[in-house]
Amino acid sequence: STGPRTEMRWESNWTSGDHLWEADVKIRPGTQGTCIMQVKTNAGGEAMYLETHNHGNLYNSVDTPVAANLWGVWFHLDVSFDPTTHIGRVWVNNHLALTVHYDQLPGATWYFKNGTYGIIGSESEAHFRNIEFFRSTR
Repeated sequence: STGPRTEMRWESNWTSGDHLWEADVKIRPGTQGTCIMQVKTNAGGEAMYLETHNHGNLYNSVDTPVAANLWGVWFHLDVSFDPTTHIGRVWVNNHLALTVHYDQLPGATWYFKNGTYGIIGSESEAHFRNIEFFRSTR
C-alpha cells in the first residue's frame, strides 16, 4: 500500500557536528534506479543520495561511483555528515568509498533517511538490519 516508496526518516535532526548512520544492507537483485539512503535537509538539499544502478552498483546522485556488485549480498554501510565542516563520507564494508563536500544551506536542519524509492522498472527492494545512529560529542 506504500506504492513505489517505502522509507524511514530518522527524527534525530541536527544543525552542526558530525553524525553517523550505519546498517547492514541487502539490495534485491533486479533493483535498479532505487535510492536506499539519504542525508537530507529541511531546506531542500541532499548531501548524500545513495542509489543502485547498473546491476547492483551503488552511486551517489547517479554519477559518482561508491561500490560495485552489491545485489543479493549483505554489506555494511556507514554514512556520516558534518554540516559544520560540510564533509560527508561513505564506508562500504569498513572501507572508505566516498568523501564529498556539500555546502550547507543557511538555517538547514539535517536528518538521515533509508528505504527504497525512485524505481526504474518494477522491482525495488532493500533490506536493513542492525541500524544505528551516532553523533559526535564535540
